[in-house]
Amino acid sequence: MDFEDRIVIATPEGIDLELTLAGAGSRFAAALVDSLLQLVVTLALWAVLVLGVGGYGVALFAVAAFLVWFGYPIAFETAWDGGGRTPGKAAMGLRVVSLDGTPERFQQAFLRATVGFVDFLLIPIGCIAVLAVLLSRRDQRLGDPAARTLLVRQRPARAHAPA
Repeated sequence: MDFEDRIVIATPEGIDLELTLAGAGSRFAAALVDSLLQLVVTLALWAVLVLGVGGYGVALFAVAAFLVWFGYPIAFETAWDGGGRTPGKAAMGLRVVSLDGTPERFQQAFLRATVGFVDFLLIPIGCIAVLAVLLSRRDQRLGDPAARTLLVRQRPARAHAPA
């Protein structure tokens, strides 16, 4: 039995593009990997800027930590591995794409990250994002409809192409 949500997008060239949507579980796993990486970087910044520098180090740390938590998804989703992926999404085989199936653009990544503060940081932490994904017809958190994006599974490459 197939429980995967799929969406078919008709391209301007007349080709139907079938995409498998990422559900709450794979989104959570990707977010966990990304959050752990961000936490490691944040702790390293704390050690260097606050414990090592002191004085203005706290202010520098606040700015740097904001950039790590806000800039991380924007930077990775627009400039790494063909776009639309963070290390967590790559580990789970996920990619962010526009509603028309094209790669995510900077403006979309910025909007997703901005709305992500509402999704993830409001109390109860992360529950808004999970509820949005579970209640959405396209498994989208709040940032996805705002940015006109989808989070999809990528099919792994075949070991051998047919002759």
